[in-house]
Order: sequence, then C-alpha cells, then structure tokens
Amino acid sequence: MLDQNGYRLLENINKIFNKDILAIIAVISMIFLLSGGIYTILNKPSAIGIYKSLTIQSFLELFASIILLTIGFIGLIFLEKSMRKTFDISSAKIRFLVGIALLTTSIILMEVLLWLKL
Repeated sequence: MLDQNGYRLLENINKIFNKDILAIIAVISMIFLLSGGIYTILNKPSAIGIYKSLTIQSFLELFASIILLTIGFIGLIFLEKSMRKTFDISSAKIRFLVGIALLTTSIILMEVLLWLKL
C-alpha cells in the first residue's frame, strides 16, 4: 500500500508529466529524429558546408532541417487553431493563411536543401 508520501509523489509525477508536457517532448523528439540528429551525433561530421552526397550530413544541414521542420510544425499548429470553432472569423482567416504560408515555406526550403545535396 502507498502511504501519504507515496500519493504525493504520484501527484507530483502526474503534474510534471501531464498531456501537454508529453506532447511537447514527443514533438521535440520527432523533429530531432526526422532531422537526422542521431546520425549526426554518431558520425561527427564537419560543422560547415553542404556535402554533395545523400549519405553524408553536416551539422549545418542538421540545424537547417531542425529549423525548417519546426517552422512546418508551427504552421500546422496555426492551421489547427484556425479550424477550431471561433466567433472571430477574420483572425481565423489570418491564422489559416499564416499556417499555410509557414507550411509551404518549410516544404519548399526543405526541397531546396535536398536539391543542393544532389
């Protein structure tokens, strides 16, 4: 059986690891994995430059892909917020357009980064 201290510990753990914190941790982990963070850490390539090979990634490419994936995810958040039921249609339209612009910019710049490697 858990005593009073055990229940307090469980309550504190539930406060620390609520749904919002776990979602943020999951998104940060996803962005790090999709950008090739583990590959870059294990292989320790040079810090500067874009290699003309699809099998090598530099730290510059890692940071560029992290930034672009984050911009795309922020665009998705704007799109999700604009689709919620709201009484202010003009702000929903602005959020929608900003979300589309961020997502499109992210996708286009990721394509440019890939094109530079080919």
